[in-house]
Amino acid sequence: MASPMNSKSILISTNALLTAVVIGILPFFHSIIFTVALMTLAICFISSITGGAWALAGDVSPTSIKASASAIMSFRGYFGGAFTPVVSGMIVDTTGSYTLAFISGGIIARCAALCFWGNVKKPIEAEQTSDDS
Repeated sequence: MASPMNSKSILISTNALLTAVVIGILPFFHSIIFTVALMTLAICFISSITGGAWALAGDVSPTSIKASASAIMSFRGYFGGAFTPVVSGMIVDTTGSYTLAFISGGIIARCAALCFWGNVKKPIEAEQTSDDS
């Protein structure tokens, strides 16, 4: 049976991979119905990652730094959210197509899956301090 931390890691990695697949194939569908359905499915998978990632941050960090771990995670997420439209716009402006922007988004989602799967192995141990007074 998997630990709660491993269960969250598996859930996040699986949904990130599913997001990568859906986003990666999205530019090859030319029907508006399939495009909207695939985008909705991708948003569903991305949304399912969010709750697990927040809970995982609490699982891996000691009590004394849970807020800091959550703040770092939030900063990275918001930075990516602010940076992605700029990069996507530059890709679309340069190529005249959204294909490469969606494919690169799928690659980034695959990288996220690998990071959550490979980097989250055990909780961070709190440092022990001693008082010599």
